[in-house]
Amino acid sequence: MAGEGFYKKGTDKAYISKLMADGQPSGEYVLIRKVTGRTGGDPKQGIQPTLSYTTKKTTAVITRLTPEEVTASAGLYQYGDLHIELLEQLNWAEEQSGNIGDRVVYQNTTYRVVGRTQNKNIENVDVYFAYIIRKVGDQ
Repeated sequence: MAGEGFYKKGTDKAYISKLMADGQPSGEYVLIRKVTGRTGGDPKQGIQPTLSYTTKKTTAVITRLTPEEVTASAGLYQYGDLHIELLEQLNWAEEQSGNIGDRVVYQNTTYRVVGRTQNKNIENVDVYFAYIIRKVGDQ
C-alpha cells in the first residue's frame, strides 16, 4: 500500500520531524529568539529586565488574522496579530506566571506569542506548531 512506511504505527517524532523538514513547505524566513534568562529590572520604577536569548533562523507560514477571526476571539486577539505555523515549538508569554515567552522576528519586527491554535499532526504527533503572535517593542 502506498505510504505504508510513512504512516506505520509507532512512528517516532524525530523521524516525522526529519521528513517534514526535508519536505517543508515554502514559507518566509523568521528568527526564533528563545529566552534563556533575565537579569535586573525594577517593576516599581518601570525598569524592564534585560533578557538574553538564543537565536535560530527558520521558515514559517505567516498570515494576518482576518477581522472575523479577531471578532470571534472575544477580545483575545487584536487587529494586526498574525497566525504563524512552524516546526519549532515556542514558549509563550503568560502574564500570570511572569513567563516572558519566546520572540519571533519577522520582517525586522519583534513579535511575542499571545495564543495557540490547532497544531498539525500525523498519528497524534505534532509536526507543525501554530500560534498567534503580536508586535512588541525591541525586547
